Amino acid sequence: MENRTAGSTRVGDTQNQESQPESASTLGLHTASLLAETMQSTRQIVVEQAGAMLSVSNIFQNLAGTS
Repeated sequence: MENRTAGSTRVGDTQNQESQPESASTLGLHTASLLAETMQSTRQIVVEQAGAMLSVSNIFQNLAGTS
């Protein structure tokens, strides 16, 4: 039985390192522009989530200050 992982081949109880790492396309990164687009989308999601958390935090701070 052979299980493949990034950069290695495992057969039974032994593990052999491959001489070449797997290519970017094998790992799902097809082009530099796709990576850039993914990073931009991730950045946008993080900024939106941070904004939402700050809004909720401000609501709780205002409620605590008016009690």
